[in-house]
Formats: sequence, C-alpha cells, structure tokens
Amino acid sequence: MNRAELDARLAELGIELQPPKAAIANYVPTVLADGFLHISGQVAFKDGKPFALGQVGKEVSIELAKEAARISGMAILSQLRSQLTDDLSVIRVCSVTGYVHAATEFTEHPEVINGASEVLVEVLGEKGRHSRAAVGVSSLPFRCPVEVSAVIQLGKR
Repeated sequence: MNRAELDARLAELGIELQPPKAAIANYVPTVLADGFLHISGQVAFKDGKPFALGQVGKEVSIELAKEAARISGMAILSQLRSQLTDDLSVIRVCSVTGYVHAATEFTEHPEVINGASEVLVEVLGEKGRHSRAAVGVSSLPFRCPVEVSAVIQLGKR
C-alpha cells in the first residue's frame, strides 16, 4: 500500500486524517531505521487542542477514552502517511503501545486501547494487526487520557 492507496482506503472509509503533529520537545515524531518506522507517542488532538482531559475511570469514561485512542491511532496513520512513497509501500504494523492515564482502581486498559487497534485494522486490514501493550500510568502530557506509539515495518514492493 503506497500513499495513494492509503488515501483511497481512507476516503472509502470516510476517515480524514489531521496533518502529522510536529515534535513539541527534544525528539522527532518518527524514525525510520532498518525498515522499521518508529512512531513517537501520539495523543488525541482535535481542532488544535486536546480531545479530552483527565483520568480514565474518574473524569473520563471508557467510551470517551476509547475515542481518544482511536484519534491517537489516526495520528499514527497520519505520521505513517507522511513517510510513505512508492519505494516504501509494504506496510506491517508490528507493535502498538498504549498508555492510559487511569484512576488507581481502573482495570479496563485493553478496552480503551482497542480504539487505536481497531482503526489500524479497519484501514490496513490484516497488515494492521499487531502485538500490543496497554499500560496504566499516573499522568500523561496535557492531562490527556491516552497516548499511543507504534512500530511499523516498511519495505519495498
């Protein structure tokens, strides 16, 4: 799947990606090394501001957090799209790590991070299936409820 094919699939699904976010500190959004695209953690932004704020299980519902994870997954796709050319057109999502800003008693981390996993599979099909970790943390940047990173294999046709 090259960039044009990805764009066609997104249009077919009615998914519009936001432009890829620039780094906000001393890191880069993506690193392509030995055929693997490492995508830095993506938080859910909509209209230039955080999509949701607070702890999941306290101030943020599972449903809202899952939607934030989906938006983070779309941000991963946006970063991936920015790196695709006709030469780098074989895509395989290898792993996803999802962080959930969770209340102490919250235990549904996998359900929240399904939002990101589902959009990757929806867009990329079987090549979007991946290994995954869903981890609870005490805080995330901007008080966002979710952050998601990924490693994606890119190759030549």
